[in-house]
Amino acid sequence: MKKYEKVENSSKYWTDFEAELSTYYHYKWLGKRSVNTFNINELDFIKKYVLLTYKYGFVTPINYNEENLLTEYEKYKLKNESNGIGGSNLMFYIYKYGNDLIYSSKLFIDLNDKEYKIVVQINPITEFKDIGITGIGYGSIPLRIEMIKKTEEIEVVCYLDNDIFNLWIDNKKTKCEFENPVDNSELAYLNTPRLNSFLRDLKKLCFDFGANDFEFENLGLNDFSEDGVLFDGEAIYYEDIVELLMPHQKKS
Repeated sequence: MKKYEKVENSSKYWTDFEAELSTYYHYKWLGKRSVNTFNINELDFIKKYVLLTYKYGFVTPINYNEENLLTEYEKYKLKNESNGIGGSNLMFYIYKYGNDLIYSSKLFIDLNDKEYKIVVQINPITEFKDIGITGIGYGSIPLRIEMIKKTEEIEVVCYLDNDIFNLWIDNKKTKCEFENPVDNSELAYLNTPRLNSFLRDLKKLCFDFGANDFEFENLGLNDFSEDGVLFDGEAIYYEDIVELLMPHQKKS
């Protein structure tokens, strides 16, 4: 049995792998007919997608007003075009913050926390309320999502390049202090089941809106599968553990 180092707060050792190791979840609409159908229903898809991000607390938009979404997006699109910028994307727009794309996720970063922190990067751990103070490293985002649109293909991609959701972490930070991986299980049980439920429900949403292909791509991360992060070989979902959580640990 592998030995894990027990530390006071494992989030101290969270970091990204700088794209050396990563996992992708690809949800695809292939073919001109499928793409055209999606384009007709894109606004409804985005609205339902945003509700899903609110439900589980991952990749929640920072620039979203349902009532005026399309109007504001058209202004954004026209402004880009006037500046010679083409290819505006509604999915990118809801995450646009100045010149950056900001992806915020609710995470427990300390077992003593009485509520989730809204985290936009993990190395260093930065909360959304502090993004004006520090820069955002593109590779340090807890979970990133994007939509790629082509004439005969649309793809929604979820992208991770970290192991913060695993039961144990073994990275450039842990290797500086320990021979063995660091035990991350207590924080993982608070964060990961929600992630797995989000990925599962996002896949269902995409296929409800006509996606006809799915691809799971793993470039070396441990304990990841097409169903999410594995705990001892099994994907655990939020509804599996919710009754074991304290009231303040449950999603709101």
